[in-house]
This record gives sequence, C-alpha cells and structure tokens, in this order.
Amino acid sequence: MKRVEITPQAAKDIQDSIAFYDAEQVGLGLRLLEALEAAYCLIQQSPSAGSTRYQHLLPVPTHMHVLKKFPCLVFYIERSDYIRIFRVLHASRDLPPMLQENVE
Repeated sequence: MKRVEITPQAAKDIQDSIAFYDAEQVGLGLRLLEALEAAYCLIQQSPSAGSTRYQHLLPVPTHMHVLKKFPCLVFYIERSDYIRIFRVLHASRDLPPMLQENVE
C-alpha cells in the first residue's frame, strides 16, 4: 500500500476546517479528522477510484475523494510510490482557482 503525503497547503486546509467546525460545535473538528483518516485509508486501498472531475484544470493526473458526513473534497495525485494530498476544500468553494495553487 502506498504511503500518504500531505502537503503544507493541505495541512493548512485541514487545520482551518477543524477550527471552523470546532467553532460550530465542540468535537466536530475531531469528527472531521476521523473522516479524513478514513478517507486516506480508502484512497490508499484504491487510489484510482477517486473522481477525475477537475482533471481538466490541472497539469497532472488528479483525483478527488468526497468525504462522507462532511462537505469536503480531498484532492490528490497518485505517484509511483506514494499518494500526495494537495488540497482539502469545502465543496461550496470556488474550486478551479484554488486547485491551481500549489498542485505539485
């Protein structure tokens, strides 16, 4: 199974989301983190199963996984020996310009 690497930008996305959800309800940020960890396991098991919906916007083959129970999208690139998660974004955001930042 390939290891998962989280970019600094994705880590910032995650921290911002955790802070937002914790401000809404104490403990909700932890539930988001648990949902993300479950998503990483699914992505590791079957990286090519992710949607390629936004592939046309990016210069490298990119996949997206939709979290269950949270309106968040995990964007990742499958490499030969690892999976690079480069953004974790709320589904209602203006995704195209945000995806084009820090892809590699």
